[in-house]
Amino acid sequence: MNINFEKSVISIKKNISKNIEEAEKEISIIYSNISKNDFDKLAIIQRLFSSIEIQKGNYKNALNFISLAEQFSNSSTNKTIIISVYFEKYTIFSRLNQLHNAFEILQKIKNLNKIVNDQKISAELNLKYGYLKSSLNDYDAAIQHYFEAYKIFSELNEQEKIAEVYNSIGLVFEKQKNLIEAEKYYLKSFEIIKKTPNLSLYSRVLNNLGVINFYQKSYEEALDHYNKSLVLKEKIKDRIGIANIYSNIGIIYTAKKDFKKAEELYEKALTIRKNINDKKGIGNSLLNIGLLKMKQAKTSESENFLNEAYLLAKEIDDFTLLTNVTKEISNLYAQKNEFKAAFEKYQLYSELYKRHLSQKNKLSIEKLITKYDIAQKEQENRIFQNKLHSEKKIKELKTQLAKLKKHNSLLTSEFTKKIQYNLVGSSPQLKTVLSFAQKVAKSRNTNVLITGESGTGKEIIARIIHYKSERKHESFFAINCAAINENLMESELFGHTKGAFTDAKFDKTGILEAANGGSIFFDEIGDLPLSLQAKLLRVLDQKTLRKLGSNREIKVDIRIISASNKNLNKLITTKEFRLDLYQRIASYEIYIPPLRNRKEDLEPLIYYYLEKFAKEMKKTIPFIKKDTLRILKSYDYPGNVRELKNIIERSLINCDKDELLFEHLNLDNISSLPDIKISMNLLENEKNTIRLALKKANFNQTKAAKILNISRQTLIRKMKKHNL
Repeated sequence: MNINFEKSVISIKKNISKNIEEAEKEISIIYSNISKNDFDKLAIIQRLFSSIEIQKGNYKNALNFISLAEQFSNSSTNKTIIISVYFEKYTIFSRLNQLHNAFEILQKIKNLNKIVNDQKISAELNLKYGYLKSSLNDYDAAIQHYFEAYKIFSELNEQEKIAEVYNSIGLVFEKQKNLIEAEKYYLKSFEIIKKTPNLSLYSRVLNNLGVINFYQKSYEEALDHYNKSLVLKEKIKDRIGIANIYSNIGIIYTAKKDFKKAEELYEKALTIRKNINDKKGIGNSLLNIGLLKMKQAKTSESENFLNEAYLLAKEIDDFTLLTNVTKEISNLYAQKNEFKAAFEKYQLYSELYKRHLSQKNKLSIEKLITKYDIAQKEQENRIFQNKLHSEKKIKELKTQLAKLKKHNSLLTSEFTKKIQYNLVGSSPQLKTVLSFAQKVAKSRNTNVLITGESGTGKEIIARIIHYKSERKHESFFAINCAAINENLMESELFGHTKGAFTDAKFDKTGILEAANGGSIFFDEIGDLPLSLQAKLLRVLDQKTLRKLGSNREIKVDIRIISASNKNLNKLITTKEFRLDLYQRIASYEIYIPPLRNRKEDLEPLIYYYLEKFAKEMKKTIPFIKKDTLRILKSYDYPGNVRELKNIIERSLINCDKDELLFEHLNLDNISSLPDIKISMNLLENEKNTIRLALKKANFNQTKAAKILNISRQTLIRKMKKHNL
């Protein structure tokens, strides 16, 4: 695909939202020059034709074009083109209110994006899911999807898309009648979009601000926003948008009791909607005119319009429109004193409304389940269970709650650790380790073995791999194989059924099942019993597991990250570790050097932990003298970063001054400080003698001077001389 073609496509996309006729001309010129075998370009062109028909409101034509685009894209190997076609198809289904079909399309895109792994596509998916959730009145889920989209678009600095997210969030609040929040987000969108050439979104935001003004009964401000939006809609030839604005302005004139002007506008909207066969829009126009006639006591005309709207609502199976029209027909019969007919229609309206409430209650119950605090809400759980009519539903609920309990119990600590677990240091060795971790994180299923001495930060690297991967939104479990009793290990990992052994009084979900979709970190995997090594190997090979006491296979999708400070090859030689398991867990190996081999990291780590513990202990960060810092840097730290961390924490506890001294370090029991060597050079011997005295005096200069039988001033002068 050449650069000129891509530039032309970008130009056409801009023109679709500004000048449809110009966009059509450009597409026709490009289309005439495309080879019949260039499926990628043909798919893109058919999608652009579809976009134009959507802008015009001709959804039937749009569906025909996008079906052609889909056929061409199926012959393409370019997954991005296929995804763009599916997004267009989603737009058509959502406009036609075919939400089930729209959901299916999004699921296809989601599956394709697992291969492409494109952040922008992930953001677009969240935007579309948010719209569908909002359409189903699941507002919490909609907001969650919108904020996920916002985070990604912010990282990508996609200003127009951020404006679109703000506008969408405003619509959710508007539907909930939270006008203050709705207006706040519309204005945020307005401030961004007015600086861009996206006239389509600009016009929508102006329209939405007009709606807020109407609810606030600020009719003149509403008209101002509507008229500005109308100018833009006419400029880009957005016929659906034009019809919607005519309807909105008509509603204002209805409120102002200028019924003649209102009817003119409703009729204009109806004409446009009939021309583009927008059946849902036609139904709403008929309802508006019917209500207007009712206000004017023109009951016969009103009945005709409302009945026509009623039949159309049934034809297109639009539940919301059908409910609203049924209610107004009941009101009309009451106005005509035909109370029996009014009652019958009201009964029908009540049944429809009950169905509406039932759907809303179902959504509310689902949200409540996810919000339960398992430990504190047992009584609420019992009340909910009593409302269920079958044992099957009760069992399903218990399973769901158990998963939520396991998941929610980890959320706070999970995300705290996600923020805190950053590597500190600047050595080339550490940068290499981090680079390897980030590379392997991009591979979703590659198992990783991290080796190195105790205290080097193997779990930190494991968490970085998890949180930099596609699995970052799922759970991360850390298991210390040396810390769990062998008899309990199998139950902890695989779970058990009720009665599987003496104390198994209920079903238990194991860590391997609970981590489905996420990552498990096996620390000290060399200590895993041989019997469990065989079972873990089976999970890695088959991607399934069996609970203790059950023959049922449970599918699992997990990444294994292992760590060991032992030489696993030696354990394999002595038959203490399985070679086949080693080959499964060590698809990619990362070695973390000990702290003594990366001295450049010492000083940053020292200051990092000083700041950390000073903040925790609510102390001022103390100043470190050069002598104290030199001692800390000369030590080998056999316990690595963990030992350094403990030394700094201990020194902060001991320190009650603004200066950290050697005596605060409490290094009396440490044997690995550098030895003093004897030299035949007099100056070198003097230097070593002073160092030895300082060491014996715990680096107290006054005491060291007494040992050397010289004054403190002389000692200081000689220390400067020898750069001590």
